[in-house]
Amino acid sequence: IFMSPTCLASRLNISSTHFPDVAKLSVILTIPATILTKLDLSENLICEDGAKALGKALETNTSLEELNLNNCKLEDTGGCAIANGLRKNTSLIALNLTNNKLGPIVLFILCESGVQKLDFSWNELPSPVHVKKALAESSLDELCLYACDIDTRGAVDIVSGFKGKVLNIAANEITDDGAIDIATAIGSNMNELDISNNPLSNLGVETFARKMLEPECHITNFSATGGIPGLDSYSPISNGVGKIIAENPKLENVVGYFDNQEITHQVAQNCQKNLNIRMNTYLNIWSSCYEIPEYVQMIGITMYLLMPEFKVKLPMRLIPYIMSFKTYGAW
Repeated sequence: IFMSPTCLASRLNISSTHFPDVAKLSVILTIPATILTKLDLSENLICEDGAKALGKALETNTSLEELNLNNCKLEDTGGCAIANGLRKNTSLIALNLTNNKLGPIVLFILCESGVQKLDFSWNELPSPVHVKKALAESSLDELCLYACDIDTRGAVDIVSGFKGKVLNIAANEITDDGAIDIATAIGSNMNELDISNNPLSNLGVETFARKMLEPECHITNFSATGGIPGLDSYSPISNGVGKIIAENPKLENVVGYFDNQEITHQVAQNCQKNLNIRMNTYLNIWSSCYEIPEYVQMIGITMYLLMPEFKVKLPMRLIPYIMSFKTYGAW
């Protein structure tokens, strides 16, 4: 079907189908006229030969934007084959490699590809050698390394090398001892950080809370539930640390367990206020509603129509735009 010149399908999901021959499937990606943009092969066993064929096909493919290889039993040899193929690929934006058996060498090679969003969770990075320099030169904008056995030293290298906006290093082995070094390494580009489910006490969380108050730090989304991976009990954020977070003039979203409801309420109020200020800034700096970026228009309109309790003051010039959406049935 996908090899037919009349095929207009752009998405293919064969997750959990025990597909027998990924090598044959990879031929689809080499068809010059293919418009396939999303491919989900998750929960299938991809052998070494299949991974090599997939990597070879990715070298010349120019349509695929998202590839899901979650839990495909990939090891370093197969992972490297796919990563090497992506070094020549110019279209892939998002790659999911969660829950495989991949190590630092695969992450290192992927840093040399054009992938912008990478989920590498549940792999093994106990000592991500040379990844720091590779990350600094990569185009990665979003990187998720949940439960990768990263220790404090590795976390410092990853945070200091990463130049993107969204970083998740939750559920690793990051302790208070390295909190200062990790916080110091946070770059000015980062606006979302998840350090939850690490064995951090309030001392460690406070280090990050104070870092986010610095003018050169632009984090607006922060998650720090605390606790040790695998346990149901979490160390709540104390009142002192909670107040530091609540007084941050930049935070728009915070995930954490606080000691009392008053602090929780203060944090929620502050986040809403900060997001409100940011939205109104976006919505008012352009002279015409049609000069406002589409995603900002969509957020503002959604808040106005679906969340009336959210006190965002939309400029009058947006009213015709909102009415046009209603007229054409978009809402």
